[in-house]
Amino acid sequence: MPRPSASEVFRNANFSLFFSAQLISHTGMWFQNLTLALIIVERTASASALAYVSVAQFTPLLLLAGVVGKIADTISPRIVLTITAACSAVVACGLEFFVSLPAVDLIWLYALVVLAGCVSAFERISSQAFIFELVGGDLLKNAVVLNTVAVSVARSIGPGLAGVVYLAFGPVVCLYVTAVAFGLVATLMLLIRASKLTPRRTTSTQKQSLKTLFAEIRRNIDLRVVLIINAVITVAALGMNVVLTAAVTITFEGDAGDLGLMHVLNAAGAIVGGYLLTRTEKVSASTLGAALLGLSVSLA
Repeated sequence: MPRPSASEVFRNANFSLFFSAQLISHTGMWFQNLTLALIIVERTASASALAYVSVAQFTPLLLLAGVVGKIADTISPRIVLTITAACSAVVACGLEFFVSLPAVDLIWLYALVVLAGCVSAFERISSQAFIFELVGGDLLKNAVVLNTVAVSVARSIGPGLAGVVYLAFGPVVCLYVTAVAFGLVATLMLLIRASKLTPRRTTSTQKQSLKTLFAEIRRNIDLRVVLIINAVITVAALGMNVVLTAAVTITFEGDAGDLGLMHVLNAAGAIVGGYLLTRTEKVSASTLGAALLGLSVSLA
């Protein structure tokens, strides 16, 4: 049986809508992230203040992951993603309001970033759970990879566009673009036809407690290794993002365009890697090891 191609995935109208929504969503989020980073640097000139933004953004995902996963098992991801897109638009409008003020306590910005992080926790987990419903099992691998490519493409175009808009029109317009982007995402989610979705099979594993899930992680050494590696890479990537942003804006006194270009270059490899992955039948341990070695060398 021939292996399904990426083009076959895009023949699925629901997935095409979802792919477009992901591309728009992550591009809009890059407008928001780059704008926040530049505002924090302009007002504090502190790398520590930048790090607090990352902490505020990703701590909710760490704390809420288990709860969100259970919610994703009981509520349609399409509904969750529609609500999260609308909430993200509201958060962007809130940031736009505070940024437009002549002076504002940064605590309000951090509070809104925490709220955005809570919304993002629901969005990230539900979007992953939604892919199977969109394409079914046969096209699942390519659909997952294409979803990753959408995120990487957004990383490549979002920061560059955000830098240009920031330089030309300022932070308020950037956040307005974010709000409009999430409004479009909510609309695209509503356009997805629920009747064409693949129903998820309800199994006893969906009713497992967190205690049972942690016991499975302790028992399954392969799963444990993958999770540990993923955690290390995530921590390193978050730290690298703060360091690179601080280096460009504080150490080298770069502007929005320079910061956007840095993120564009950082994303180029992810796009190439995602394309190559769609052409790979199986990711072996040696392939994963080579990728991790390359990551280590690049970080060094």
